Amino acid sequence: TKPSQLDYVRGFCATTKKPCIAPDDAALLADLDDASKWRDPSHMSKSGATLYTRWLARQLVSRGLVK
Repeated sequence: TKPSQLDYVRGFCATTKKPCIAPDDAALLADLDDASKWRDPSHMSKSGATLYTRWLARQLVSRGLVK
C-alpha cells in the first residue's frame, strides 16, 4: 500500500460518519511488506489476501460490527 493511498483512506475515514477501517496497522503493513504477498503493485496474492482478510475480520469483531 502506497503512502498516498493510506492518506486517502485515512482522510475518507475521518470525514465519514459510518464505520470505516483504515488499513494502517503497523503490524499489518509490515506483514504485507513482502513481495510474495502481491501479484502486482495493486493486487494481493492469495497469501496476502488471506493475511488481510484475517486482519479485517479481527477489526470488524473488535469494533462490534460482526459477531
